[in-house]
Amino acid sequence: MGLGRQKIDTDGTVYLATSVSDATAPTFDGPMLEVLNTPNDGRSWDMANAELLGLEEANGIVFNQAAQVLGYLELP
Repeated sequence: MGLGRQKIDTDGTVYLATSVSDATAPTFDGPMLEVLNTPNDGRSWDMANAELLGLEEANGIVFNQAAQVLGYLELP
């Protein structure tokens, strides 16, 4: 389980970052983990409900500053 800032990058990849240092750019502080096997569309990322979901967008990157990801960490 991880608490942090979840974002969808411009290529659709979902990441979990430790913090956002500049929400206008946006710039995320490391370390960042790629979140695998999670949808990057649907109701959880619907910008029509951005205020309700806590979503923000800047420069094509959608992020949530209070995200919670449940799962397992698998090391290569």
